[in-house]
This record gives sequence, structure tokens and C-alpha cells, in this order.
Amino acid sequence: MKYLKHIIIICLTISFFSCSGPLTESNNNSTVEYQLDSPFQIQLEGDAEGKNKWLLASKIEPIITLIDQSTIFKDGKKLYNFNFKVNTDGEKDVVLIYQNDGIKLKVFQVKVIAGTMGRILGD
Repeated sequence: MKYLKHIIIICLTISFFSCSGPLTESNNNSTVEYQLDSPFQIQLEGDAEGKNKWLLASKIEPIITLIDQSTIFKDGKKLYNFNFKVNTDGEKDVVLIYQNDGIKLKVFQVKVIAGTMGRILGD
């Protein structure tokens, strides 16, 4: 019984430190895994004047849902926050495009593997 308390404390500590922050441009072209019903955020920088903007360019439903998006100004930069939620098992590429009047300036992409069975990738 005394070990049970220690095991619970260790599990809580591990889960606290394993929570990751938002995905950023350093995660571009990477693969991430989330369990069902997990929320995740992508945060990308834009120009402060707002001439260019980040837009979701991929079809992600029904596996992932875009819950909301917002912009904030921080340290002279405009930050675009995209909040998502994992709905069902599967994998999807989440693609965001930074554009100005329909002209692509940058592309951000992550492969999201959703579900509880771990990574099972096809050939």
C-alpha cells in the first residue's frame, strides 16, 4: 500500500512533464501522435502588419476538428493560434499555408497519427 502512493505520485509527475506546448515552425514536416479526444495547438508567427496570414489548407475532418483560431500580438509579432481536437483513429496531414492575396509564401505541415494503438504507418 505504501508503494501505491509513490507510484501514483510518479505517474502524475510524468504526465505533468510530458504535456507538450503548442506545435511551432520547428515541428514543420514532423509526425506527432495523440490519443482520442486530445486537444492540440499549432502556433505560428506572422508579420505584425497583418498583410500575410496563416490559413488551414487541408481537409482534416472527421479525424481532427479545428475548434477555434485566434491571433495575438506578442513582442512585435503576430501569433496565429489554431486549436484542434482529435476525434477518431486515423492519420491526417494538417497543412497550413502562409499567404498574401492567394500567393503561398510558406507551408507548415505535420502528420497527425490519432488513436490509442500507437504508430502503425502504411508503406
